[in-house]
Amino acid sequence: MRYRYFITSLLCIFFCIRLVAQIIPAKKFQIENEAGALKINVLYKKKNGFILVGTQKGLYKFDGLKFNAISFPNPDFTDNVTAIHEDKKGKLWIGFESGRIAHVINNQLVYWNPEEGTPKQKITGIISDINNNVWFSTSGEGLYHTSNGHVYLINEEEGLKEKNINAICNTNGNQVLAATDQGLAIINVSNPEKGIHFISLKDGLPDYIITSIFQINNNEYLLGFQDKGICIYNHLTKKITTPLSANQWKYGTVTSLACAQHKIWIGTENEGVIVIDSATHQISTAVITSEKQVSDVLIDDFENIWIAGKLNSVSRIHGFNITLFPLPSSILFDHLHTILKDDNENFWLTDQKNHLLIYNSTLTKLLSTFILPGINEKTDITSLHQDQNGNIWAGTVGNGLFIINPDKMTHRRFPENIAFNTRTILSVNGKNNKIFISSLEGPFYIETNTNAAFSGEHFYKELDVSSAGSNYIYAIFEDRKGDKWFATDGNGIIRFHKGSYTVYGKNILNDDRIYSITEDRKGDIWFSTAAHGIYKFNGAFHNYGIKEGLTDLHISSLRCDKMGNIVIIHKKGIDVLDPVTGKINFLNSSNGISRINTEDLDASTLDADGNIYLATENGIAEFAPVTADLPQTKTIIEHVSLFMKQLDDDHLPEFHYEDNNFTFSFTGLYYTDPEQVLFQYRLEGFDTSWINTTDRVVTFSKLPPGKYVFRIRSALNKNFRFASEATYAFTIMQAFYKTWWFILLCVLFVTFIVVLIVRNREKSLRHLEKLRSEKIQFQFEVLRNQINPHFLFNSFNTLISIIDDDPKVAIEYVEQLSDFFRDIVKYRDKEIIPLEEELGLLQNFFYLQQKRFGDQIQIKISISADEQKNSFIPPLTLQLLMENAIKHNTISKNYPLIISIDMSASGVIVSNNITSKREITKGEGMGLQNIINRYTLLSNKTVNINHTSTQFIVTLPIIAYA
Repeated sequence: MRYRYFITSLLCIFFCIRLVAQIIPAKKFQIENEAGALKINVLYKKKNGFILVGTQKGLYKFDGLKFNAISFPNPDFTDNVTAIHEDKKGKLWIGFESGRIAHVINNQLVYWNPEEGTPKQKITGIISDINNNVWFSTSGEGLYHTSNGHVYLINEEEGLKEKNINAICNTNGNQVLAATDQGLAIINVSNPEKGIHFISLKDGLPDYIITSIFQINNNEYLLGFQDKGICIYNHLTKKITTPLSANQWKYGTVTSLACAQHKIWIGTENEGVIVIDSATHQISTAVITSEKQVSDVLIDDFENIWIAGKLNSVSRIHGFNITLFPLPSSILFDHLHTILKDDNENFWLTDQKNHLLIYNSTLTKLLSTFILPGINEKTDITSLHQDQNGNIWAGTVGNGLFIINPDKMTHRRFPENIAFNTRTILSVNGKNNKIFISSLEGPFYIETNTNAAFSGEHFYKELDVSSAGSNYIYAIFEDRKGDKWFATDGNGIIRFHKGSYTVYGKNILNDDRIYSITEDRKGDIWFSTAAHGIYKFNGAFHNYGIKEGLTDLHISSLRCDKMGNIVIIHKKGIDVLDPVTGKINFLNSSNGISRINTEDLDASTLDADGNIYLATENGIAEFAPVTADLPQTKTIIEHVSLFMKQLDDDHLPEFHYEDNNFTFSFTGLYYTDPEQVLFQYRLEGFDTSWINTTDRVVTFSKLPPGKYVFRIRSALNKNFRFASEATYAFTIMQAFYKTWWFILLCVLFVTFIVVLIVRNREKSLRHLEKLRSEKIQFQFEVLRNQINPHFLFNSFNTLISIIDDDPKVAIEYVEQLSDFFRDIVKYRDKEIIPLEEELGLLQNFFYLQQKRFGDQIQIKISISADEQKNSFIPPLTLQLLMENAIKHNTISKNYPLIISIDMSASGVIVSNNITSKREITKGEGMGLQNIINRYTLLSNKTVNINHTSTQFIVTLPIIAYA
């Protein structure tokens, strides 16, 4: 869709040429789409300042530059918007000609479908009451309202005697006003079924059919009618006031109403906009909209007036009160060197022959032409001033000073001095009974009483400023304290205070060429320079330039308007500075001020009411602001996108660590001249300083996790001192593996693992230490058993007996005993040995015992050679079990000890028969326990001990296999 706007002609059609000659300049905007021209029905200002435009083809949002469509999810579907409202919670309600109602959700229209349904007739108005219940009026069905999630209808059954409602409005109390075809209905919000009251003709209404309502203040409302213009209704007193102009109303049906700039703006069905002065109630001005069919009038946050024409256009009138007075054809802009508005509301102007023309703007006619002697097309009239007695003072180039009596249309030179008659007068101004004149030959002032100046009775005094360094004076100004200030060409500004002159030149100022001087309400002095902006003096000098918000540094003239603003006139337009806050607004050609005369320093003037008049290419522009502090820009973040996809309105500002590509779309609302808006943005947490831009979109890619605040501010002329700011705070979450809780868990987990490893290590060390201890204990037990006195005694006795009987066997016995002790030393440090080697040890030990006991001890081994080679058990365990059996059993011929060693799936089975000794040998129980402990340390396998009445059986698990 393409959008465009254009500036309307400033010389437009007057609505009533017999009544008015003023023109209010406006700028025209047009919506275009593929369907062609759109009929505009309604304008609405959102709380954030955006203007919504309801058309026959749907809803649009306007930011001053373009119209953005707010469409249904199905782009082929449209509906005729007839009413718009934003409730207290910020929800938008859009009413249609079809009777349907929609909300705006994520920048799309979504139909509202309550359980009770919606009307079938046109929605004419929507409001919300103090309880945020929504009311919507219809054209033929009466009035609907919501309550507790349900929709209720108010019609004739509840006392609403007219179902055709044209408009509705809140009161500040608990009531709703409805404009009907039978007068004004007042509905009680708390009990609408029983609280309906009508105000009609008998109560003072000029007409039955009320077409529009506008609230002026807490209790007063404007009512517009079908045939009788307007009236003012006081809801507190029930008083109805009909403006004088409305009694002779002949402009047809009123379609809309608004109040701004001390005026009442009345949109009509066929006669355009009629403007009535709020104080006098007289029709004052014609509006230059080319649209005669006005559907709505709106006031925005900047005091601009917006006028919707039914035929496709919206026009904007500037918030500052600008009015144009078209010039007669005999006056050319290039020859309009000076202007004056006298006490009779007439303009005094100069033409190309430098004649003085007296022009009445109300009657749009020249009243007379005044020719001063010696003045021709080569002799300029430089300045005009009216004194307190009504006399007009005219300064000329090379022809001195003239005094004119405007009532008698007579004149004389001042003073009647041949030398003075050739002076070039640069400016004339005055205060009370003093007239100040500056000339190339030096300044002077005149004191007059009553009409004495014209009669020649006066006090005249030359001001010898040459002693202060300059006689080339552009302007003289006397402040409220009586000090005189002189604007010089090249010698700065000179102050005359208490009889002495003080020069403030280049030692203090950046520019010593001073053109104009004025004073604000606080008594501060302001003066303009040729090329370095303006200065304020309040005991010290303060310069205002581009960075402070000025549009241009080349200032021709300064004026203090009736609201206390400093009006700064330059080639690009005018800047309006609020001296209290320092805020600066500006107006240029887009606001109807086109090509101001800045070559002549007196091409602007003040009237008695403090209104400022400027000579422009399109006529005389009256500047009469109604407020001293209009807002500048309003910064709004329109939407936020993630990877170019717009986020929903209710999206929480927390994002996954991979969601790190953000685009911010924003605007700086300034409907006066949106193209002049500049922006600064900063992403806190990422940027360290503000970044300037003229774009309205900014993107941040691959943002690291963290907390951010996007800040955007907008301003005019690079002056961000008073910039409004919008923010969007959001968080990009850390990757879970970088979060404190995950790191803490990891630390705890690693700590746990380390502790576990340490503990396992300690356990392993303790296990090894215990194993080592058990092994040493075992070794000690074996050695102790083998070298204890009984074992040695028995071994030596056996040896002695053998020596006597068979020395050869004795030698063999000693060798075997020696091998036995050698094997004990050899295997004591090993944890496991093959079963084959363990049986070899056992055989050595058995040989020694057999030499002692003979056949009374027997051993039976039933294990194959492969099983012996491939099975591993702790060393010396079988020998220890054999010792245990010998120790605890009786061994004799009648009761031989038989030890059997077998192999099973459970391990090596060692068993012996039980022949208990009469005297039980007490042992420490270390042998068996040592074996059990060694198995526990070496493996998780258990030694099984089975003790029956006849057998003692020990099962030793195989620890390892080859």
